[in-house]
Amino acid sequence: MIVVCSTSKVLCDAITSAAGSEIENTYKGQSSQGVLEFETSGGNLPCKRIIFRPWICYPSHWQDLKPLIDKFVASIIAYAVQQRLTTIG
Repeated sequence: MIVVCSTSKVLCDAITSAAGSEIENTYKGQSSQGVLEFETSGGNLPCKRIIFRPWICYPSHWQDLKPLIDKFVASIIAYAVQQRLTTIG
């Protein structure tokens, strides 16, 4: 699976463009509704799933960096275990 930070428009646009129009349309639909945590197929990419998860850390809150990264990574690992996916990229 490929993990994408859904709060990075530049990253999401690059990944969804490479994945194809079906994935682009799904991403646009979800993000236009404010949904930041969702999954899609891999589309044209060589992966089974694309996992979109939000992550933001504001410069004035650097003390929150580790807990936010922990939460981001834990949600991805939990999803991978639940779906029996073995490779995270």
